[in-house]
Amino acid sequence: MSERRSMKDSEIRRLLSTALSCLAQFEDIVSELYSILSEFSHEEAARLALRWISTESRQHSKYLGNLAKLLGLGGDVGSCAEFVGIPWVTVESLLNNLRKAGSLSNADVLNTLRKLHVIERFTAEEAYSAILIKQIKDVANLARINFGIIEVVLDEIVEEEKYHDKIVTALIEMLESRN
Repeated sequence: MSERRSMKDSEIRRLLSTALSCLAQFEDIVSELYSILSEFSHEEAARLALRWISTESRQHSKYLGNLAKLLGLGGDVGSCAEFVGIPWVTVESLLNNLRKAGSLSNADVLNTLRKLHVIERFTAEEAYSAILIKQIKDVANLARINFGIIEVVLDEIVEEEKYHDKIVTALIEMLESRN
């Protein structure tokens, strides 16, 4: 029974390591995408809002990476594109397109934001809330780390992701009204 339990513990740790590492990387590329998009925006209010989301996403990335270290997790995570799925592939594609673009029209910025709107909902509701928090709690318990403060921070990240979604929604409405 002990061997079975430790196998389950190692599987939980491996899954959590992959989740934290991939979500940290995901937040990092999302941050870069918003940063580049802010440079292309022709609306100053949109630029500021996009920079805000970029900065918060970068902080989420750093926290998740540091949390993985605290919990003693790390190592080869495999393919994050496979783990995260369509949101990863979408963001990576959008980012690659933005890196190649010399400039964007307001319509291009608007279309990119529409695609990101779906991603913000995924991150807030699925990645953090439904998947990650329970697994982190299990590993924190195994590592004898008090989960309380970790949970408070993760709850805050969930709320910030919801605000990112609201900001993107407001930006879409603003840009649609000007087209």
